[in-house]
Amino acid sequence: MAFRVHAYLLEQAAEAPGRHECICLYNSANFANHNNKTLDDLRNDSSTTPRIIVSTAALTNGVDPPNIGCVVVFPQPATSDELLQNFGRANRKRNLADAQGIVYVSKDAVQKAKRIVSQGDNTETTKENMQISMARLILSQCKVNEIDALYDNPPFDMSCTCAICLTTPPPPSRAQDCNCSGCQQEESEETVASADSSMVKKKRKEEKDGYLTLATKNRGHSRIGSVARKGPMGQYGGA
Repeated sequence: MAFRVHAYLLEQAAEAPGRHECICLYNSANFANHNNKTLDDLRNDSSTTPRIIVSTAALTNGVDPPNIGCVVVFPQPATSDELLQNFGRANRKRNLADAQGIVYVSKDAVQKAKRIVSQGDNTETTKENMQISMARLILSQCKVNEIDALYDNPPFDMSCTCAICLTTPPPPSRAQDCNCSGCQQEESEETVASADSSMVKKKRKEEKDGYLTLATKNRGHSRIGSVARKGPMGQYGGA
């Protein structure tokens, strides 16, 4: 899957200068020096050129590049723990105003989530199966509220006095207005159509193919996860 996505992105950027430096593949099949250079570029890149790293799960644990602005996950993981672990790669230095995480969820996954929630917490959790926490997150309206419920989070975080938090204070635990896509609807197709009719066709094709999106945005606060409805099935997003 990662190889196909990487090849697709390179094809879409066929006329872009330096595309092979800006769109990189990171996985265990690469030479070690290639992966090490990719990590070095992630950690030390001071340029303003956007960089895309297509990776397996190898980048989700123990790798903390400071300037990742967006994490895209596909397909959806089995548990909310794994999803939030993936999203946690973004905005490690807490210096980005609009970091976000996106996970693509199929229509089949939505139907599976409905079945799991209706059955209660009786589904055996395996690498392939969806855990009830992920099912609840997919189906919930406000992802922030659902994550708080899943992890028994307090309404407000206690102030931390450790050296790191005193030097770089964390963002507020919750924005004044929740900006997850469940609480703030995204543009309708009619709005997009007036700007770019080709995008409407693309969106309709994606809906026909059965892909939904769950995105989480971090605009000055640290909570992650939400869902918004869009069209017949919906677009999922978070805050």
